[in-house]
Amino acid sequence: MKPNIKNLREVKRLINGARFELNRFGAKISIVDLIALQTLKLYKPNIYTGLIASKKNLHNPSFGVIFPNAFQDDDFKRQSVLKHFREEDVELAVLAMAHLFPATDSFMKKMNYGEDPQIGWLQQRRVAVKEIFDLYTSGTESETLFIKEQAKHLFELQNNPEEFNYLLGTFSGTLLTQILDSLSSYRGKFSSDGMTKNVISVLNSVSRMEERDAGIFSFSAVTIARRAIVAMLSSLQDPLIFKKICEAIYAELVSIANSNIFVQTIESASHNSPEKIEFARDLQRRFQERVMEIPPEQLMEDSDFISIIYSVPKYIEFHRSNLKLIKKVFLESIGIGKSSALGSGEVRTFQSVSWPSLANIFGSEENAITMLEMLLEAQGLDLQERGRLEWIRNNRGRLFPSV
Repeated sequence: MKPNIKNLREVKRLINGARFELNRFGAKISIVDLIALQTLKLYKPNIYTGLIASKKNLHNPSFGVIFPNAFQDDDFKRQSVLKHFREEDVELAVLAMAHLFPATDSFMKKMNYGEDPQIGWLQQRRVAVKEIFDLYTSGTESETLFIKEQAKHLFELQNNPEEFNYLLGTFSGTLLTQILDSLSSYRGKFSSDGMTKNVISVLNSVSRMEERDAGIFSFSAVTIARRAIVAMLSSLQDPLIFKKICEAIYAELVSIANSNIFVQTIESASHNSPEKIEFARDLQRRFQERVMEIPPEQLMEDSDFISIIYSVPKYIEFHRSNLKLIKKVFLESIGIGKSSALGSGEVRTFQSVSWPSLANIFGSEENAITMLEMLLEAQGLDLQERGRLEWIRNNRGRLFPSV
């Protein structure tokens, strides 16, 4: 900034530009990054344009560490980025990228799952986070409009499943959830061409939507994904085409978790058509049979274990003597939620357990209590497990128990 701010006029020019950006984005993007980008836009437009043009490379995990160290030993990757800048601008462009995009491959991958200590970059709304830079470069006046535009773009790509999957793969977290929610507004308008692969792409995106959810409370992200899938499948008026596409989707699903989401979704897209509803329920029965054949040790390894058990409660009835399985059901039924008092900005995090869900899994609330008491009397529980099981028992019927 210093070489360019030579007088009060230049200061006012920069402030006015930054004020406009702040009016557009408010607290959605770091003010430090906004000022840095606005400075480049005003005084080094070629570098600013180069940054915008190279955005796919700046956030491409396969490129490893972003400047200044990423490309020292790889001329191809270096040139893939630097081709967007004039030779005389390279030195300053590298300096700008070193400050704005100091991300690493591991950081990029872990960002979606909240495991990296640099998660603070997301909390600070830095443009080193892909979603934040996408918002900045979108040219839209608001995040809401950006979300609608991306949903529209996905809808327009429906006949090109590869491009649809690629675009969907560029989003994660809350932004992905909002875009899929907006995509569901196109209900009944989708073409059958490419639908099989597009539905699978949506199902595969669920894991990127759930990084902040836990236990039974993870249904919220799944609900949005299901809504988008219903929007697609409800466009299929012909029962024969509906069944053909649903069969193709189910046949390609490797993940038992994704299969569970799908079979619990298609009945909602059946338009009260007797043929479609019968097919949907038959597919649910086939899924239940598939689950019943899975050994408990294998099923307990699934990341969506509790939701699968909720969908196939007879699995617990069949394996009720397996205390390890029963224990996992109770422990994974604990979820994390958030609430705030009306008119208060203070958000409170709490643990909770859905007793209606446990009642469904075990057949009744009384059965759930019986199994819980049996667990607490069993040998082999460590102190932490016993404490959590006792917490479940003591908080029966309470909606917002304390952490």
